[in-house]
This record gives sequence, C-alpha cells and structure tokens, in this order.
Amino acid sequence: MNKFDASGFSVQSTPYNVTDLTQAVNAAAGQQNSDPNAITVNNFSPAGIAAVTFTHTASIDGDVLMQPTSTTAWEATGPTDSTHSAFFQITPGDGTNAFGGAADMIDNFPVVWDADQLYRVVVTLQAPSSLGETNPPDFFYVGMDVPTNELINDIYTTTKLGASAMPKQTPQEFFAFFHGNAGSTATGNFKRFRPHVYCGTVPAFVDNTNQGGIQFNSWRVERVQ
Repeated sequence: MNKFDASGFSVQSTPYNVTDLTQAVNAAAGQQNSDPNAITVNNFSPAGIAAVTFTHTASIDGDVLMQPTSTTAWEATGPTDSTHSAFFQITPGDGTNAFGGAADMIDNFPVVWDADQLYRVVVTLQAPSSLGETNPPDFFYVGMDVPTNELINDIYTTTKLGASAMPKQTPQEFFAFFHGNAGSTATGNFKRFRPHVYCGTVPAFVDNTNQGGIQFNSWRVERVQ
C-alpha cells in the first residue's frame, strides 16, 4: 500500500489539457483524430427531454451545455419514472475506436498509463444560470478509466444538503485522483487512460427539482508527486 501526503503534492507535468472544447468529427477507421480538443458527449436521455449544446467562437473558448428541453422535462412523477431521467457521458476524442490497438484509440484514451504513477484529473464546471445553480442535475461523476477496464475510478457529487456542493455560476474545479497499478498485461495503445465525466438525474431523488442545466468548461490530467 502506498500512502501520499496530499499537502505536499506538486505537479510534474500536464499530459492532457483542453480548455477549448470542440465537438468531435469522426476520423477514419484506425486513424487518430487530429483535433486535440475534440470531445464526445453521449446523450443517453429519453428522446426529447435533454439538449446538448457546444458553444465555440473565435473569441470564446468552447464549452458544453447540458440542459432540459423545458423546466419540467426532467421532473419524474415517481421513483420508478425513467422517462424523465437524463444521463450524459463525456469522454475525450471521437466515436472511431475499434479497441483493436490501432491509432484510433489514442484520441479516446489520450494519456499514457505509467505504472505506480499518481495522476489527478481536474474538471471545470459551472451553473449556466441561477436556475442551474439552485436546481441542477442530481449528480455528476469525475473519474478515469482504462481500455482494459482494469482500473476505473470515480468521485461523485450530488444535490443532497441543498445542492451545496454542486457547481455555482462562477466556474469551479472538481477533481479525482488515479494511481496506475505496479504492472499490467496491457501493451501499446491499451496502456493508456482517459478522464470522463458523467452527469444526470435520478427519479428517486425528490429533494430537488431538476429545472436547470450544467456547463462543462474544460479539463486536464496532471502527473503529481
């Protein structure tokens, strides 16, 4: 078991850093996507209840807004009402990945996974409006995973305690740590990892109405020691 003193952490390098998010355009099969800022937002919500909007101009860095299509679109009628349950998955790169070891894995898993190395993923989120601050989605996860599924790590935040820990209208950083195993049978492009963000709503959460959205601004992965 390794023990770390968090008060003494320092950043060695930042192997992945995206502040100008762009909507991925799929590269050809077997090819790495040439856009280092490309991300994919999978909207697994039922049809018609959730919208995903990429904002990007020459003068404004790209962001992603996830929000209900109306103030009642995410309002479940009971704990088993899945027709109003929103769910989003944010990952690097595009949708071209055959998981065969080719270069098309590199943009999806952009960070080399080194043994016995501590990493930190930092995600910047914010409430896009006052309603997004007081009535956001029920949860979000910040974490990392590897293509072999050997290592999956997530930190979650929910609307409990009056949504006190959810993003405010001023951008905030949220983070999680990831530590590579001492060894792995993975080789080549399988020995990589990616950050991810999941967010959505839960019908059984009745303490907060989900009338507002959430905005994803940037993320980075740091090697720390």
